[in-house]
Amino acid sequence: MIEFIPVKRLDNTDLYMCQCGSEACEPSHYYGPAVRDHYLIHYIHSGKGFFQVGQKTYHLEKGNGFLICPNVITYYEADAQDPWHYSWVGFSGLKAEAYLKLAHLTMDNPIFKYDRDDAMENIFKEMMSAINFDKGRDMRLMGLLWMFLSQLVEISSGSSSEDKYEDRKNFYFDESNDFDVSLSLASEG
Repeated sequence: MIEFIPVKRLDNTDLYMCQCGSEACEPSHYYGPAVRDHYLIHYIHSGKGFFQVGQKTYHLEKGNGFLICPNVITYYEADAQDPWHYSWVGFSGLKAEAYLKLAHLTMDNPIFKYDRDDAMENIFKEMMSAINFDKGRDMRLMGLLWMFLSQLVEISSGSSSEDKYEDRKNFYFDESNDFDVSLSLASEG
């Protein structure tokens, strides 16, 4: 069974959800080769399969996820013996790439593992139950997209205390520059 929820844009430009869904795949079910016009992340609830992008093939299983970037040819296929059940969320926006970089997900690093708790499972369950909402459906889905991305940022590898120091340093530098510009404009006026 496949569940697919197309989503209205709600006039968001920084980040907006395009779609979400869930599928328990048949053995050897595949998708592609295909190109998307937005980011798409799959999270594997059970089973296994593989994901190909460029010359790389990733063999994935329960708890893994993979990122599909816009305008990139990809292919993925469920295992013949133990096909995967996955959920996905598609999104775009002016800051989508920046949010993914916070989670250390890029075209060159499209794979993640989430085995910390049931948060991912629960977020996708809530996305699928949002189909029953009448008036607040799209707002609920956007909130769940933010929660999903925040979980990815929390578990991202490569985030050392040195990286956190650099992030803080850059934040304060940017803030001080904004403050200086505000003071200059105020004194001119």
